Amino acid sequence: MLQAYPDKVRLVVYHFPLNPVSFKAAEASLCAGAQGKFWEFHALLFERQPSWSLRENYLDYFRSYAQTLGLDVQQFDRCLSSGEMRKAVERDRKAGEALRVNATPTIFLNNVRVVGARPFPFFDQTIKELLQQ
Repeated sequence: MLQAYPDKVRLVVYHFPLNPVSFKAAEASLCAGAQGKFWEFHALLFERQPSWSLRENYLDYFRSYAQTLGLDVQQFDRCLSSGEMRKAVERDRKAGEALRVNATPTIFLNNVRVVGARPFPFFDQTIKELLQQ
């Protein structure tokens, strides 16, 4: 969508963790972002979610992803253990609750709420309709 409508579409990500493990994953992505690797870490989290999401040692997985991406792992660990990104994730969660988000992904195209993953043609048509208004 960003490529198809570069001057019309803006991507804004809000974290809406549904459990304590996904909350920590959101924090970890922000800690990676502090080192300039938010999107790369985010991609690894989604790609490898079956590996870490149901494990008690999920933090070990996050550290390995940080290492894979060439992050300063000690800095990443300090960020993650300090809770410095917790408030940002809590703010995002509260914003989602205010918008009555109850599932992920939930996408808003202006005021059009889309729940669940959808193929490109769906978004393309919706954006074309919105641009005609």
